[in-house]
Amino acid sequence: MQGIEDRLSAGRKAISRKALMQMGFVLALLLIAVEMYTTYSSLEAYAAENKETITTYKLLNASEQLISTLKDAQTSQRGYILTQNSEFLEPYHEANKQVPELVQQLRALTAVYPDEQKVFYDIEERVARLQAYLAETINLSKYKSREEAISLVKNETGANLMDSLKSDIRSFEASFQDLLQNQKATTSTARLQASMYGLSGGFISLALLFITYVSLRRMLSKEEILARGLKEEVQKQTEELHAANEELLAGNEELTAYVENLNTTQEALERQQACLQHAYRQLESEDARKSAELEEARALQLSMLPDAPPALPHLDLKLYLESASEVGGDYYDYRINPDGNFTFAIGDVTGHGLKAGILVATAKSYFQNLWDQPGEVILQKTSEGIRSLKLRGMYMGMMVLQQQGSHYTVTAAGMPPLLHFRKRSGEVEIIKLPGLFLGFHEKQQFQQQQVLLEEGDILLALTDGLLEAKNPSRKVLGIKRLANKLKELAHLTTSDISGELIRYGRTWIQNPGGFTDDLSMIILKGK
Repeated sequence: MQGIEDRLSAGRKAISRKALMQMGFVLALLLIAVEMYTTYSSLEAYAAENKETITTYKLLNASEQLISTLKDAQTSQRGYILTQNSEFLEPYHEANKQVPELVQQLRALTAVYPDEQKVFYDIEERVARLQAYLAETINLSKYKSREEAISLVKNETGANLMDSLKSDIRSFEASFQDLLQNQKATTSTARLQASMYGLSGGFISLALLFITYVSLRRMLSKEEILARGLKEEVQKQTEELHAANEELLAGNEELTAYVENLNTTQEALERQQACLQHAYRQLESEDARKSAELEEARALQLSMLPDAPPALPHLDLKLYLESASEVGGDYYDYRINPDGNFTFAIGDVTGHGLKAGILVATAKSYFQNLWDQPGEVILQKTSEGIRSLKLRGMYMGMMVLQQQGSHYTVTAAGMPPLLHFRKRSGEVEIIKLPGLFLGFHEKQQFQQQQVLLEEGDILLALTDGLLEAKNPSRKVLGIKRLANKLKELAHLTTSDISGELIRYGRTWIQNPGGFTDDLSMIILKGK
């Protein structure tokens, strides 16, 4: 009797161990399910962040194409109005085709960013206003009055629209640049989390299954020893063991399939990440290469500027240039003939960057070879050289001052007025020499004027960088304000006059970043 009770007690203990084993197995399966869900969620977050990053890259590229296309359209409009040559309208018509497509693309890309899309609606409205303005001036010039069209261009409505549009788009791009950095950080974190969850979860799950399996085997061995006299119980235990093994095998098969699928997904994500990293490295490499090229071009441009002129007993002279980008579009130069008379040149390219540097180098080459020729010959040959470069939308304004004692012959094309302070009267004359930019036509007519520079008189030739500087209210400094300031500074040396004019311009714009355009000046004062 006691033996039967012992066997029954052993059976009860075996049943208790079986229940514990089943609970451990269920716990292992629950942990596997939680790990699968966590890993899947991390992979979904990682894929979503990758998609947003690609969308942001597309959006930044489209915004750059939009502003470039509108710049081409504005240059085309001005070229047509000035020349009445329909060939200049080709970029304008092409822009009318591209702009709606770019706007539609940007509208679609910003659909998932409600705040940025509100900003883009303002940009889209400015784009429409700018296109309407361009169409209005072109139609006015084509069908009604070229002079009215030129007058409309001169009131700077188009320039103000373009400046506002540039500012809005740069601000728009800046917000997405910040978003791009955040997306990169989030993508990296999501990838790391997915990897950690997959590896740690898989390891823990396999460890639990192994422990459960080992515990099961030990338990079965003890049950066989304790239940030799209870065959029915042993048979029942054996059947339960077979069922548990089948469940375990089924679970192992599912786990193997899951691990294989996880590995395949992980490999695909790693390949995609590698492609993105490769593309990013290429962009960084290209940016570094372009920056180096621009810096070399800037050094070359500065090396082309002439040395400081010698001190002269009859003339106080100051030459000044300040570039607003890596390669500026302003230029000045001079030569002295055997009689001690100067020939000066000052110019302004319609743009900045590497192309502007090429035009400056071309202008210098022609000036150095033709400086002793009449001013109209220098300008005509330089214009022909610029046209031969075939740089679309790139032109140049230029002024030549040729000295003959106290007399100066001034020849100009597409440059701001020359300021002449006369000591006798104490007034400043604004000498306007209108004309087209160099590079517009094969044959151009150039305005010319004789100027007498007496003792105490001042001549100020400059590019438009200082004249068109804008204050926070978007008002330009203008030629009249500059003429009045020159009158106040007439008692100073040319070096001091230059410094005071630059300080006057900086006070006007109230911009810690400085001027947004190149500025150059030549100041002559009779002794």
